[in-house]
Amino acid sequence: MRYPTVFQPCQIGSLTLKNRLAMSQMTMNYATEDGQVTDKLIAYYRERAKGGVGLIFVEGTYFTPEGRGYVRQIGVASRKHVDGLKKLTDAIHGLKNDTRIFLQIHHAGGRASSKITGIQPVAPSAVPAYPGAEMPRALTREEVSGLVDAHVEAAVRAREAGFDGLDIHCAHGYLVPSFFSPMTNQRTDEYGGDLAGRTRFLMETIRGIRKQLGKGFPLTIKISGDEYIEGGLGVTEMIAIARLAQDAGIDGLIVSAGTVGGKKIEDLNEAHKVMRTLPMMTKPGCLVPIAAEFKKSLQIPVITVGRINTIALAEEILAQGKADIAAIGRPLLADPELPRKAAEGR
Repeated sequence: MRYPTVFQPCQIGSLTLKNRLAMSQMTMNYATEDGQVTDKLIAYYRERAKGGVGLIFVEGTYFTPEGRGYVRQIGVASRKHVDGLKKLTDAIHGLKNDTRIFLQIHHAGGRASSKITGIQPVAPSAVPAYPGAEMPRALTREEVSGLVDAHVEAAVRAREAGFDGLDIHCAHGYLVPSFFSPMTNQRTDEYGGDLAGRTRFLMETIRGIRKQLGKGFPLTIKISGDEYIEGGLGVTEMIAIARLAQDAGIDGLIVSAGTVGGKKIEDLNEAHKVMRTLPMMTKPGCLVPIAAEFKKSLQIPVITVGRINTIALAEEILAQGKADIAAIGRPLLADPELPRKAAEGR
């Protein structure tokens, strides 16, 4: 076989994946105005599943009204969303080709907008997510605890909807990572201060999901391996957070990079330090070196993402042991059958 490492099975927790290619989270805005799944959205994901990818990460899905990040975002905020999501998972599982599907849950935090939600954004502290952003309201201790519960409830609904696992969005300056950073977390209670305090929200969430769903339901998180911003968190601090999350019970880690704000782009080869959606001119595999540092430090699967634009590049990354799974995005938009073609030598 041309790509032997890519097409080896692997494990995420209790789940076996047929290969080491994942479809990364990409926001498509195919839901209805109130977050319901549409036929267009189902067809989009089903086409990628037919193409042979081992794991699909469904795009960031809101689970509380104030945490909604954008229009036509998929919702898992109440029971009314579950039936539509079940149609999505049934469509994927109905192919009977062993493609697995995880739901990513997402709270926009201080990056939300009252123009979309009708509600003032919330954050650990009353600090704008970036210069010019809407001023968020600082969460009370009771509200923080309530958001832990909301994450757990969303995880329960995801399992009821038939998803094979769950991913928590902990990157790019949204709610969870805004607790990590001293730039946006200026709290003086147990959810602020040192690293243990600033990560307490995530750790309580992970443990809450584990308590409710047990160890058999795979759980991953997506983090920024380096925030690439002055005063932000670098690789060393992020690895420490990843280790805490591993100890709390996650089964895998997606390593992205960057946050909101910061410097302007002066060199497109450095765009990965500023932008989350990377320009096509950015060097392929630009975030792999960061993922490789995490892999050295963790015992759980590490998923690398960011301009992995060919199966050959994915094979090189995985064969060299720099990551366990390669997540690809735009190549699957261009050609949903890319994994199957590669497996067949086409």
